[in-house]
Amino acid sequence: MQSTPRQFHCRDDLWVRVEALAERRGLTPDQVLEAALVRLFTRPPVAAQSAVERGAQAATSPSNGAAVHAAAATAGPLFVCLQGEWHMVDKDRFVIGRGAKHADLAIRDANISRQHCEIVRTNGQYVIRDLGSTNGIEVGGIRVESLVIEEGGVCHLCEHELMFSFQPPQ
Repeated sequence: MQSTPRQFHCRDDLWVRVEALAERRGLTPDQVLEAALVRLFTRPPVAAQSAVERGAQAATSPSNGAAVHAAAATAGPLFVCLQGEWHMVDKDRFVIGRGAKHADLAIRDANISRQHCEIVRTNGQYVIRDLGSTNGIEVGGIRVESLVIEEGGVCHLCEHELMFSFQPPQ
């Protein structure tokens, strides 16, 4: 397929994120933008379904395996990996934010809000929810307000990747 150079205007903060994502994935910024555009124009509309509903469907779908479903259903401790370090979420509300004074898990980054997001345990599952932060939560490059956490799930808070597991780290 033919490719033609284009020019466009982009917010500086978004371009920084495109470059960082490209570096993390070993791609060029052009490849990241092209993949994002292809995904945008080839996926069916999802406006009628919230991120929580999509996450709940994925968490209960048979293709995810019985072990994952059983682990999520028990709502035992959740483990969150940030920058190679595992943290246990063993309470009903766990706040992630910029400083230890306001959060259970502190991320030292000016782009992270004081109380950026929370992980809440309700009805046998964990949900990560944005607390009105400036930069939000992203899953697969798409900003979400909340999401049911699944085994092996990944989301980003700015440039920080969070990985989730219901299994204790080895």
